[in-house]
Amino acid sequence: MTNEQAGGTIVRVFLIPVFCAIAFAGGALVYRFWEQELAAKELYTFVPVEANGYRFKSENDGTIKIDYSYTYNEEIYLGKTLSPYPKVDKQALKDEKLRSHLLQKKGLALTVFVDPNKPNRSSLVRSWARSNRINALIFGGVIFWLGLALLYKTMQRVRRVEELF
Repeated sequence: MTNEQAGGTIVRVFLIPVFCAIAFAGGALVYRFWEQELAAKELYTFVPVEANGYRFKSENDGTIKIDYSYTYNEEIYLGKTLSPYPKVDKQALKDEKLRSHLLQKKGLALTVFVDPNKPNRSSLVRSWARSNRINALIFGGVIFWLGLALLYKTMQRVRRVEELF
């Protein structure tokens, strides 16, 4: 083994994990897009009903305590979150406009979106499209394929002119 071949092997040993990590990060972003897209599509299957009563209270730690009740198929259910998906719930609560809207509205009709298959699952936000789902798909796809291409080029055998003759 020549010094050039040994040097190439050492470089490959360090680059292969880096390029695998790049491809993995891209795949994780694409998975995040897919997860958010499925949640948004499921929320659109929820049936809108009017809340019987609700209470929003701002807590000292910056969160909002949420309590609401609704009737679906002549049964009363209680809700305590904006969405059945914790990520959507957390993201929606970061929006200052929504927070101020929830805390200032008193005595107005509140629409609750109910899962017809599991009526105890409900959402106050049907879609939270302000997330950058498309950016995650595009950026994640580019990063994923870039990582795979770099990995392929790194593992490809090096052919030098001297080796060909």
